[in-house]
Amino acid sequence: MSFMERHQVALYLGSMIVGVACAGLSGWSYASEQLVPYALGALLWTNFALMPLTGMSVGQYKRLACTVVLTATFGTPILVAPLVSLFIPEGGPVALAAVIVLLAPCVDYVVVFTRIAGGEYRGLLAATPYLLGAQLIFIPVWTSIYAYIGILDTRVVGEIFPLPAESYLSLTPLIVPLVAAYLVQRWSTRSPQRQQTYERVRSMSDTAMIPLMCLLLALMCSAYTPAVLNETQLIPRLAGLYLTYAILAGVAAWFLSRAMSRAERISVTFSAVTRNALIIYPVVALCAQRLAHNGNPEAKLMGATVLTQTLTELLIMVAMTAIFRAAFQDRKNTAEAP
Repeated sequence: MSFMERHQVALYLGSMIVGVACAGLSGWSYASEQLVPYALGALLWTNFALMPLTGMSVGQYKRLACTVVLTATFGTPILVAPLVSLFIPEGGPVALAAVIVLLAPCVDYVVVFTRIAGGEYRGLLAATPYLLGAQLIFIPVWTSIYAYIGILDTRVVGEIFPLPAESYLSLTPLIVPLVAAYLVQRWSTRSPQRQQTYERVRSMSDTAMIPLMCLLLALMCSAYTPAVLNETQLIPRLAGLYLTYAILAGVAAWFLSRAMSRAERISVTFSAVTRNALIIYPVVALCAQRLAHNGNPEAKLMGATVLTQTLTELLIMVAMTAIFRAAFQDRKNTAEAP
């Protein structure tokens, strides 16, 4: 195991600290925000390049894929409803933004964190298109239900649904590296020489994964910290909402998946906790623009609502990764003991 693999959790925390420190520099946050999609795309490429996309079938991971999709489609909405009512009872644009991000299961760096923590990351990758499809279909459905039962303001939901058509362009950072990795893998099967070239690409991708994760964490913290800190009264409530959700969702997923293998339980737990804030943010931004155009003064808070979730989740992911890796090491040491 390399130095970076042994100390990756400390490297992630250090990267986040550097990002927060750089956020105070003039113009740094704006520049970092422009670079986040490219860093995310590079990280996703390294992740997808290491996985056998051309030979992977969801059939091998059918139970895991079904579990994470059903959890995202029905389990998460049942948990989100009372939590949003408790932390954001007014039900306005802030509540809407929180609902959108909490109903969207992560489909990008959850695979990376799951892999690091020892989970069945290939099953999560196989479930990615189904998770994407589920959130595109069910977010409008559940937000409408929440409005009907009084969790969201009916007028706010009515002003922004259906979602703007251009919001689907927000999936580009995920789709481009996935398609590119698939095409390169198909290309590599044509001859032994191409296969050798691709193996070198895989090796470089494996080496680059941790540095790219550090870069992404630093850029995200640098880009989003100022927007979050500008809303000092709102942030504690939102952080409390997201932390409470993560704890309850993680504990519930871990215990409800006890019939599965340990690697699968880790995957289900990470999938239940992580949200799709990076990909869903442009959707929320477009909704905020529509509400602001209609004269809603709280629309400007929607961006900070999603960004707070991103920063909170990053800390949670680092902590979860450290916990699962420590538990795995303890189990390994116990098994090796005479």
